Amino acid sequence: MADTIEPFALTDAEKQFCPDDTAWQFLRLSEQYCQAFRLVSKMPNDPDALAAIQSRLEFPSSARLVSAQDTTCWRKFGIAAWLDPSHKQLPRLKSKDDSWFFPLKRPVQENPRRLEVSDEPPLLEGRSNSLEVPRLLAEELAFGYGKLALLSAPKGRIRDKERMLWVSIDCSVPVDGQVAALEVLAKRHRSYWRNDGLLTTDECITYVEEIGWEDVFAHVRFRRAHDRGIGEDDTGHLWRVVGINTLGPIRMEIEECRRRLQQIFHQHLDDRLVTRWPKRFPRSMPNVPGNPSPPPESNCYLKALIEIASLLQHYDGDEANQANYIAEEFKLANQGWQRIFRNELESQHIVHATSLVTHHHRWLVHAQIAFTESPQSDC
Repeated sequence: MADTIEPFALTDAEKQFCPDDTAWQFLRLSEQYCQAFRLVSKMPNDPDALAAIQSRLEFPSSARLVSAQDTTCWRKFGIAAWLDPSHKQLPRLKSKDDSWFFPLKRPVQENPRRLEVSDEPPLLEGRSNSLEVPRLLAEELAFGYGKLALLSAPKGRIRDKERMLWVSIDCSVPVDGQVAALEVLAKRHRSYWRNDGLLTTDECITYVEEIGWEDVFAHVRFRRAHDRGIGEDDTGHLWRVVGINTLGPIRMEIEECRRRLQQIFHQHLDDRLVTRWPKRFPRSMPNVPGNPSPPPESNCYLKALIEIASLLQHYDGDEANQANYIAEEFKLANQGWQRIFRNELESQHIVHATSLVTHHHRWLVHAQIAFTESPQSDC
């Protein structure tokens, strides 16, 4: 444990953690995940599925993976593969465009064969129909996008100045993770069209509209939202259709989409359509104005929640005494910032730590929250 003066200071390694790494610190402590891992570990690895996962890893032999063919981890925990929770850090991926939590980040691509947004992987039941302009569809693998396929190519090969990418994005949660995946996908589209001989343009073209606008995604039934899970009720009102011209200035288009989607998410919050927990995670420790003994700047609130969650794993006493147990373990004094933190342990910090372990690790991925504002490493 860190020293008593700065008990929640980040290590050099933690300062480089990206949002995926930070989310894993909580998920690996989840008893639900550990139990599920032990259960699926009884099934042998399918060699082909395991090879496909290992092909995305920088050091495949270092990753302890089980039941590679089982994708229930995507839906249940948002993680791309069943990784042994004894891993203190996520194994490194070859590509910075890939993500261990890609199942949480990927937007829904426009696909005429997809009739419903519900379970993962998706069930494709519709028939391909002809499109007025060429469209691309990317293969969705566990960690990221695979090969691109041309959905249709009109006769005469239309040479428009635009090559639109259409997706739907779930605005029931912070949209940063999905927008990050959208940018990766847009750049893949751009490379395809550039290799096909099309020229880029400086014209910025973006659309953020309700589902069904101009018949985009009008054939799809939305039964899932990250904030609500899967049910029979239609959740299309929580989603938005997003379109960008992949031959345009992608960075400008992405930032414009992010701004408008964030506004929609915050409007959902104001309208009480989705959970308000929380809009952001403060990295600095809780304090009060005028406190003469503020917490050291090196201390990190998310690190404090990790430490609390770790202690609770080994606590077998009365729930009413959890706060006292944690305060004693950290040797928190009854003065200054430590007193403030100690007094809020039961009402806030234990609650936050527990919820991050049980399910809100997803929120860190959605909002792209890491221990530090700008971690040096890429996810």
